Amino acid sequence: MEIALPLLIIALGWVYAYYIGANDSANSIAASISCRALSPNQAVLLAAAMTFLGAFAGSEVARTIGTGLISSEFMTVPVVLSAITGAIVWTAFATYTGMPVSMTHSIVGGIIGAGASAHTFAAITWEGLIRVTTGLIVSPLAGLVGGIVIVLILLNLFKNWYPSSATRLFSRGQILSTGFLSFSFGMNNTQNAAGVISAGLLAAGVTSDFVVPLWVTASCAALIGIGIYLGGRKVIRTTGMRIANIKPVDGFAADATSGGVIYGASLLGLPISTTHVSVSAIMGVGASRRLSAVRWEVVKRIVLTWLLTIPASALAAAVLYQFIGLFGCS
Repeated sequence: MEIALPLLIIALGWVYAYYIGANDSANSIAASISCRALSPNQAVLLAAAMTFLGAFAGSEVARTIGTGLISSEFMTVPVVLSAITGAIVWTAFATYTGMPVSMTHSIVGGIIGAGASAHTFAAITWEGLIRVTTGLIVSPLAGLVGGIVIVLILLNLFKNWYPSSATRLFSRGQILSTGFLSFSFGMNNTQNAAGVISAGLLAAGVTSDFVVPLWVTASCAALIGIGIYLGGRKVIRTTGMRIANIKPVDGFAADATSGGVIYGASLLGLPISTTHVSVSAIMGVGASRRLSAVRWEVVKRIVLTWLLTIPASALAAAVLYQFIGLFGCS
């Protein structure tokens, strides 16, 4: 049993990492594919490589996930197991239906739901939760505004170029912007999976302090890459092809904006929703031309899914914790 529980935590953490790739990571390549700047295979390989590299660029986000939402003494093995599983259940459903949801929201909701179910709301570190929530709210607004501003600047700077020349330039530029976005994504979202696994290893007594082992980071990054390749196509269609018709300059602006916002948040140790940022940036570049360019019915469905994510994953984790309790685990 002593060996089985850490192995179960690792296995569930890897499943969670896979769904990060299948759902969240799809947003880092959706724009480049929909603009035909990169083929699906080229985009997938680029995203997987840069996400893997970004995973090793810092561990502050992992520490926030592992120790910043509920007090360390309340982060028990059943809480970790319930939190991961609750996040997986909701994200699997969203991925199957093609809705881009926030993996960050999912794990935040899972940790809160499991912790509160186990120890009441006294377990929650409110200062940390407020800090994370602020980042989750501000980051999509930054993506929306940044997308509008950057695309308008680019359109003004290159207004005298021949359309074919500008299209060729920004198609090539999307290789850089997609790579930067994927690298930033690796800095942030890979650490969600690595952080919750590391918290579980601490709770199970495998480690004596909160550390993120190199093999945990590497394995999570690899599973995310597999998720990008195998599971992200439905979400790519929703994010890159159904929100707005975007051109290479739009895709470059959206990816550059998203990458900058995510990179900055990662340096601050803030786990943010890369889905929210990416989708908001695409909305921004679409709306910069005219509001009717954005398919608002699709956006409404996505926003509804966003709003449901934290309570849905929290409820799933809380129920799972009570179920685990039936077997005498606490």
